[in-house]
Amino acid sequence: MNVSDWTNFRSGSKPERAASNPKYCYEWAFVEPGKVVVLNLWFDAMTEQNGNLLQTINPRRFGLAMGRAGKKTWERRASRMDLCIQQAARTKIPIRVIVCQGDMRSAEDPDSEPSHVYRRALDLVPWAITSYDQSTGDCVVTRGAEPDRFTDQFDVQPNEGFPEQRDASGKVYVRSLDVRKAVLRRASGKCEFCDVPGFVKYDGRIFLETHHVVPLSEKGMDLVTNVIALCPNHHREAHYSNRRVPLRVQLQSKVVEANLRVMRDVAVPSSEQDLIE
Repeated sequence: MNVSDWTNFRSGSKPERAASNPKYCYEWAFVEPGKVVVLNLWFDAMTEQNGNLLQTINPRRFGLAMGRAGKKTWERRASRMDLCIQQAARTKIPIRVIVCQGDMRSAEDPDSEPSHVYRRALDLVPWAITSYDQSTGDCVVTRGAEPDRFTDQFDVQPNEGFPEQRDASGKVYVRSLDVRKAVLRRASGKCEFCDVPGFVKYDGRIFLETHHVVPLSEKGMDLVTNVIALCPNHHREAHYSNRRVPLRVQLQSKVVEANLRVMRDVAVPSSEQDLIE
């Protein structure tokens, strides 16, 4: 990452003064477009889930709150961090994390004492944006993960307007997120029936639709052996066409071929192996 510009300020012609450049001093995030994003994250705010180290953050919401409290510097830093995260989510460039440990300033109390960092360490393992909600700014950054490159119909955000609301009751099937993600990775952005690439969404992810070959309503299993990634056209055909029955047989064959290819060509992670089995 090119940091030569950090010495480019009135009293900072020497490299050792670079840290005091007001343009960069105390910033929370840095970016070199197309190459890397660097985030400063608090160690105490990180959590462990299923063996993965991650942090859930929303600098956009935090910045708006600080702006209302009159803390314009915090608002600017948080806004810049959100823009860096958006760029990483959109372009899939790697994220490097500087892990900070010390006394965190209270986000709920804008008048609390400033943060003080006692230790900083550049993590040798890259991180990735594994979830980013464009409408709210909610974000999950995960250590050692691959950027989330694929999405399906269950990830689409609801309409932000105000449609008519009606009371309703009933039961719905809860689909496994792990199964959906495993199938989308297996498809690598192409319909597993016709091999046509899915379209690219505004956030850079490739859209396909996940489909249970044997429907859950017919006691079909919610496993990668029964789920296929389809283009929207073939997904509708699988549900509504007059050749649904023979098409189901073809889809089952495609799923078997796809899972065999994955197990043959790559080392399948134990979690996905369990799903296949």
